[in-house]
Amino acid sequence: MSVDYDLVVIGSSYEGIYAAQTANNLKARVALVTQGDEYYLPSSHPIFNQSCSEFVRFINQLQNNAWRINSESLGVSQLTLEDLSSWGKLVAEKLHSEHSLARLAAAGVDVIFGKGEFCRLPKQAFLVGKRKLRSRKYLIATGARSIIKLVDGGNQVNCLTIDDLWQDNCLANLPHEITIIGSSARSLELAQGLAKLDKKISLVIPNTRILPQEDIKVAQLIQAQLTADAIEIFTNANVNKITESSNQKIIHIDDRSLATEAIIFTDNYEVNISGLNLSGVGVKHNNLGIMVNHKFQTSNKDIYACGDVIGGFKSAAIACHEVNIALKTILFISWLRKSDQYNNYFPQAILTQPNFARVGINKTEASRDYGKNIYIIKEYFKTITQAQISGNTTGWCELILRPNGQILGCTIIGDRAVEIISTIGVMMQYKIKLNNNPRSGLLQVNIPYVSPSFSEILQRVATAFYQQKLQRDRKLSRRLENWFSFRRNWNL
Repeated sequence: MSVDYDLVVIGSSYEGIYAAQTANNLKARVALVTQGDEYYLPSSHPIFNQSCSEFVRFINQLQNNAWRINSESLGVSQLTLEDLSSWGKLVAEKLHSEHSLARLAAAGVDVIFGKGEFCRLPKQAFLVGKRKLRSRKYLIATGARSIIKLVDGGNQVNCLTIDDLWQDNCLANLPHEITIIGSSARSLELAQGLAKLDKKISLVIPNTRILPQEDIKVAQLIQAQLTADAIEIFTNANVNKITESSNQKIIHIDDRSLATEAIIFTDNYEVNISGLNLSGVGVKHNNLGIMVNHKFQTSNKDIYACGDVIGGFKSAAIACHEVNIALKTILFISWLRKSDQYNNYFPQAILTQPNFARVGINKTEASRDYGKNIYIIKEYFKTITQAQISGNTTGWCELILRPNGQILGCTIIGDRAVEIISTIGVMMQYKIKLNNNPRSGLLQVNIPYVSPSFSEILQRVATAFYQQKLQRDRKLSRRLENWFSFRRNWNL
């Protein structure tokens, strides 16, 4: 029996619109159900975090005053949370016009406003009002939302989530003393952004240190910067109870208590699957999200899911990567291997100042997997011309390679690290190696760059790799010394 669509996308999240647009560009017949009454608005998390990062960067430059400019002549008044809120909303409005559902509809996608649910009988379909949408395949992209972690007393005390900050004038009306509960990158970004805008911030994390999955030196540098920004960090802290007294919120942590004016939960989420009738069509799910296989196919072979709805808060790049994998099977015939689901060339980033970005494996993982048969090259930003010009000299670039020039991973901490890391990601994706021969490598530009720019650091680490290889290769070093000695003696 024929169907109406090749694909029905459920949810107007970023990845949902991307899926509908991509499938439509491939000439498939597509419908998108918004699962809500509001127009699509780009996720507030990356906009807010990046806006915070840019504000912090600007404030740092004013405070450090590397250019020795009279601060009164700058003509810049103290930035406030109102400024940040206004700027973020302006950016969101501009992005809304670029990614609007009206554009999607004009391109040929059947955009349906409203909420629907799956039905099995008489044939599987997605029911929106009185309309049954029958399709070859369905893709759930309804995303997730931040929630408050339920602790004793937490439901009686008025707490906030990171989503709440973006609503109305919440951000501009935050009190002075704020406690952030969470250990994710978003927690660190939010803490630094609010601290730089004159808020007294406490950060409560359950781990023994921040960023336990990263190299200890990276964590120490970021923690030192947060401490320098007057952020009080409580590690190894499990919240047992939250109470309220005299307009103060009391957080009970094991054997101590913290008093604060506002509490923000950053790490807890709930996937948006309510009302979809997933159980009715045999889609397995739990409190973490919808369960999928390596093709992002659910337990119902005709229904797929991508993005935050399958668990956690993901970057737009990762969510769109998942969509691309799903669409290969949805629209065509794909023999995707299980190992192809995720690739290690997608960078991870933390938008603090300085930025932190990593792609591939870190030093600990490389030592575990390859032993001593690796090269770990580290160059500091203070040697880069552009870093000196901008006054942002903190940080380094660490490249991990095999002797044949294969890049295993890269860690960058410093200004604009999130921009620089993409070059290494592309090299890893397309298996571009550095020259295996140190003599040839030292006589070429391995990673072209604009000078001056922060990307110069990549060429410096490449050069340092060849120098280190040459030092290890005693036979080659001896041959080179003999060669130049011969030429000098015979003046050739």
